[in-house]
Amino acid sequence: MAVAGVACGLSVHDGTITRAAIAWFGMDPAPVRVDAAERALTGSAVPGLDLAEVAAAAVADLDPPDDQHASAGGRLRMGRALARRALAEAIEEARGNA
Repeated sequence: MAVAGVACGLSVHDGTITRAAIAWFGMDPAPVRVDAAERALTGSAVPGLDLAEVAAAAVADLDPPDDQHASAGGRLRMGRALARRALAEAIEEARGNA
């Protein structure tokens, strides 16, 4: 059973993110998109993008539950790491390097 997960999809044109989608599961009672982080990413230049900062923004508005599988704080730490990795992979895929 996965405690938390994220799916990221990006479109990149000429080094700029033109579309961003980030969805979480296990961080809310139902799957949730993070519109503020998606809007912040759209229009950003890929070179120099601070993935740790973007990952922090991607979990900033979430209020994950505490349960027998993980604490809310643990889910947020996991979420930041998952988001960094998923965003890096989405950038590579959007650039055609996947």
